[in-house]
Amino acid sequence: MRIEEIRTIGVIGAGLMGHGIAQVFALKGYKVKLFDNDPKVLESAPEKIHNNLQTLLEMHLVEPQEIEDCQNHLQLCHTLPEMCEGVELTIEAVSENVDLKRAIFGELEALTTPQTILCSNTSGISIGLISENLRFKEE
Repeated sequence: MRIEEIRTIGVIGAGLMGHGIAQVFALKGYKVKLFDNDPKVLESAPEKIHNNLQTLLEMHLVEPQEIEDCQNHLQLCHTLPEMCEGVELTIEAVSENVDLKRAIFGELEALTTPQTILCSNTSGISIGLISENLRFKEE
């Protein structure tokens, strides 16, 4: 898949990093499907994003229309299969637990096409370690 073909991005984890990742892509015009297995965390993400955008507005870094567009590009998903439908790129942003990340990537591989780009926001776990059980890790 070429970068120019990416229109829809999935983000797994709406907490500390995930909602910010979703915000950046939505602000750039991508459709972003955000999933978190904790409904409270998921439901709080739009307000966190709105507050971040208000700060950017006060700093004259975004325009009011950009805020509205950004929020319109965000879709909350209550299941991982719902989030995976139609995405070309996914970014995992869950806690730094190798077993959790491996499990998520196993599910992602089963729910997406081999052309879907799977990414991690890990800060300290080897990508090779996370992906070692995947079938399509080289593609």
